[in-house]
Amino acid sequence: MTTILITGGGGAAASNFRNALELTGRDYRVVASDASPYHLELLDADARYLVPTATEPGYLDAINEIIEAESVDFVHPQPDIEVAVLAEHRDKLAAPVFLPDASAVALCHDKMAFNAHLKSSGVAVPEAVHVTSQDELRKAIGDLLVIAPRVWLRAIRGAGSRASLPIDSYYQGDAWIDY
Repeated sequence: MTTILITGGGGAAASNFRNALELTGRDYRVVASDASPYHLELLDADARYLVPTATEPGYLDAINEIIEAESVDFVHPQPDIEVAVLAEHRDKLAAPVFLPDASAVALCHDKMAFNAHLKSSGVAVPEAVHVTSQDELRKAIGDLLVIAPRVWLRAIRGAGSRASLPIDSYYQGDAWIDY
């Protein structure tokens, strides 16, 4: 039976991945890790481990200890930070992880850079503007509302639609950023 370690085991994405495994009809042994003892209990797993955050010293050692103790065949990282750390340090990981190289992960974690990269490669993408001031916000919203009745305002980094909101005026955008 294949044993899979799901990092960030307490998050919604980890739960979705766990559910997808069940839908395959195959038997998997699932081991979960998370940096929060409160989140760790949220995932249906055969074993659970509390680990340091991905940016703390000892994170990779903790993951490798789990891999050894549980005979993990594959590591499936979930939160963006763990994806980035494990992509960067895959050569130190004691089990396979199927991730692109660290530079590709970094590109995907920056929504503006990823949009620009796709656009420069000829892929049709939504028009996007990086806003760093109120004047830029006013101009961008004015320009984009000519194209569509609403504009998505969101953070460059983060998952789960972090800080995103459809807006149809400068006032809404300014208030949302202030909030």
